[in-house]
Amino acid sequence: LQIFQGSRYQALADGNRVRQTVLRAPRGAMYDRNGTLLARNVANFDLVAVPARMPKKAQDREPIYATLSQILQRPAEDIQKQVEKDGRQSPSPELIQPNVERDIALAIEEKIDDLQGINLETNPVREYVDQGYLAHFLGYTGRVSAEDLKAHQTYQQTDYIGKVGIERAYESDLRGQDGAEQTEVDSTGKPIKVLASKDSSPGNSLRLSIDFGLEKVFAESLTKYMQAAGSTRAAGVAMNPKTGEILAAVNIPTYDPNVFSKGIKQADYTELVNNPDKPLFNKVASGGYPIGSTIKPLVSAAGLQEGVITPQTTIEDRGKIEVKNIYDP
Repeated sequence: LQIFQGSRYQALADGNRVRQTVLRAPRGAMYDRNGTLLARNVANFDLVAVPARMPKKAQDREPIYATLSQILQRPAEDIQKQVEKDGRQSPSPELIQPNVERDIALAIEEKIDDLQGINLETNPVREYVDQGYLAHFLGYTGRVSAEDLKAHQTYQQTDYIGKVGIERAYESDLRGQDGAEQTEVDSTGKPIKVLASKDSSPGNSLRLSIDFGLEKVFAESLTKYMQAAGSTRAAGVAMNPKTGEILAAVNIPTYDPNVFSKGIKQADYTELVNNPDKPLFNKVASGGYPIGSTIKPLVSAAGLQEGVITPQTTIEDRGKIEVKNIYDP
């Protein structure tokens, strides 16, 4: 056994003796052009289980499920079904409960030594502090889906990913590089000492062309005139015509992206989708509307540039233009 199959059994022994823990990389923040914070990370706890690290015998697992049931106020059978859906020997972490509240996290920490194979992971979640003004452009993050895992094979089931907007477009820049820690454990899975560790690398932060102060003033003004007109929807954009930079972009009504990043409830999502004013629709970037009188200054500027008119030119507008048909006068 030692001479001919020693390396194989050594690897199996190390698999039982050494545990690797992911050290999450902080996601890059977002700022406006003046350094005003728009999106940041806040502490968040995920309760996960690694089935392969749990006791092999069913009777030894039952007390673990019973303890979790008491703390989480969920049926033990539901927790067991969730943990073992991919088999009892699955090495992949299974998410038992996301966004665990602090008092529940403390209760789990007190009993963690008796919960073999159960971990309370620190997994920062996104928080948007722009009050929803820029929700349609910043986008939001969410838990990875089956489709996300196929496209990003280095991600785990408990990871977050940019779903829409800038969060999605700059995912590779914002994400950062996770670290890892190898810990030696005893026969019951309790940690003994740290063998090796690699620090995580934070993601890059983004500085946008948006002026958040202008964004708020613009939104307040637009809301005032929208209500005066008896409307419930409005959109506007302020651009630097010399550079093309977007200085402010307002969608009314808007929505709170924080409800998405923390896991939106179906009822809340249905309410947003069925809202006749379409708060999820990006009117600034995707709306199609009659251009109206906003075209007049552009035509006037073109006429001045080409010398067709001067600042003193007077045009009598009869409400129509008559162009003679050269083939049938």
